[in-house]
Amino acid sequence: MSRGLAGFLLFLGLVLLVLGGFAIYLGPNGLAFVLHAERSTAPFVMVNLLDFDSRDAQRRYMEEYGRPTLEMIESLGGRVLWQAELVDVAAGRSTDHWPLVVFVEYPSRAAFIDLVTSSEYRDELDAREQSLARTALLAGTPRQAFDEGGAHFALRLLHGSEDGWRRAYANEWRNEDIAIVEQHDGWLAWQASLNPLVAAEEDRFEELYLFAFSSDAGRRAWVDDLERHTTRSLEQRLFDRDVILLLDPSSRQ
Repeated sequence: MSRGLAGFLLFLGLVLLVLGGFAIYLGPNGLAFVLHAERSTAPFVMVNLLDFDSRDAQRRYMEEYGRPTLEMIESLGGRVLWQAELVDVAAGRSTDHWPLVVFVEYPSRAAFIDLVTSSEYRDELDAREQSLARTALLAGTPRQAFDEGGAHFALRLLHGSEDGWRRAYANEWRNEDIAIVEQHDGWLAWQASLNPLVAAEEDRFEELYLFAFSSDAGRRAWVDDLERHTTRSLEQRLFDRDVILLLDPSSRQ
């Protein structure tokens, strides 16, 4: 073997080793995000589930991290699409108590990568880490335009139990679920497929449905609806996780 060929093979081996380490660090979801075919052109929405040590910590998060970061996001062509505070966990575990949910729309995945790798953003990370008790970041691919109407909301987060669960749900139950929402003066405000980028195992949701209601009374009636409970029990074979959060929009600071 020539010295040149040996050198090339050594270089190739080092490149593959680095790429392999990078892939392990990012994980399959991170790689899918970074290497997305339309990473430079397709808008997406980052779904932020946020928990804090205290109300003071939440206030510090908004003032010391949220405001300066929002300016950076807007400079890249992004915006806060929706922000809401938790009213109640209608279905789920104690760990599903997320006091604040924020949807941030970015013009592309490349824009988000530019943000989080900038020195200006890294300067804000201490304020973020000191305020947050935990978080989950879920990259959302919208499946319909976002409807900003409605005064009260219910966020349904799903993780499937088997391959093909999305198709099975869409074919068997989705329209029935939406019809029950509509019986209580509600509607489907938004839906998205999710890629969990940063999330504990129990928070790695794959699908999101956001239902809007004209009144809290209508939303509560939907939560208590016996037909909804029956339908949901029949659907459960499709899901490992089925969480419903009741949320009301909060002011954007």
